[in-house]
Amino acid sequence: RVRDGDSLLLFPEREDVTIPSDFVVNATGPGTHRRPFRRHRQPLNMGVKVDSFLLQYHPATSGLPPEKRRFEGELQFDRPIVGLVLDHELLAASDRLLGLPGADFGGVFRRGVNTNDEVSLTPDRRTLAVSFDVLDGVDQIRVLVASHPDSNPIQ
Repeated sequence: RVRDGDSLLLFPEREDVTIPSDFVVNATGPGTHRRPFRRHRQPLNMGVKVDSFLLQYHPATSGLPPEKRRFEGELQFDRPIVGLVLDHELLAASDRLLGLPGADFGGVFRRGVNTNDEVSLTPDRRTLAVSFDVLDGVDQIRVLVASHPDSNPIQ
């Protein structure tokens, strides 16, 4: 429900969540990630402890027909990013475990990374750059970072 056409917003969701054995994400490693994600699902190591953040770009609409434009932004984290949830299906599946308690994402249109969107993770896994093709709806992804700075959840 929060709209901001000028900023990439980051909402802290949960802290110190232990990942169950069957939990999958769209990406765990450095590089550029984009659709399609059907073959890009990776399990996180069971027992990894993460903090979750919801990254969102949601511009206010003017009521006029949507115009295509590009939004680019970058975020740095003080701990390594261990997983990215980038598609609508996995976002919805992870809401219960990792979403902000009480948040209702029903009716949020176009969650996740859409066609022509890109998400890039640096080799040190601490900087995330996004490039979103904006029409309408909400661009959202979930970022999972190591709960503790000294942990090494990725083997």
